[in-house]
Amino acid sequence: MITGKYVVNSVQGSTKTMASISCAADGKTMIQFTGIDGRRRTIRLGHISQRMAEFTKARIESLLSSSLVGCSPDPEVSRWLASLGDVMLNKLAAVGLIPKRQVVTLKNFIDGYIQSRIDVKSGTRESYVHVRNNLIEYFGENKILRDILMNPLAHREQAFPFSYLV
Repeated sequence: MITGKYVVNSVQGSTKTMASISCAADGKTMIQFTGIDGRRRTIRLGHISQRMAEFTKARIESLLSSSLVGCSPDPEVSRWLASLGDVMLNKLAAVGLIPKRQVVTLKNFIDGYIQSRIDVKSGTRESYVHVRNNLIEYFGENKILRDILMNPLAHREQAFPFSYLV
């Protein structure tokens, strides 16, 4: 039975959110769905295969279900989100399916960590500040933390080109 924006399976009593795949006149694919606020939302995917559109639609439906219930997405969808680039993540955030990604710099992250550690002695705090200064000197204070974490060995190669010996 269809009720508004949801299809209710009367046999199992479950509710599934629905999204639809559309093609524009120029051949670009988009996925449309009704957001939790009741407004019709569109994510433009560009020129992609029908198979990839179906794959993306299933993930979007899962994200919408998770946000309606107020729980975390399942592990498969979480892995998918982790694999996405900034462009697609920004599209998902723009329609309210995920929170907007915050940009955290190395300096802000380390300074916040040091300030949060009120339980350490002054000698430990001095060690933290020393490590902070070394990291900022090496990477730069405006280095985005995600860029360091995404490829941790990229910077190691520059510092020690014979890393295969370690």
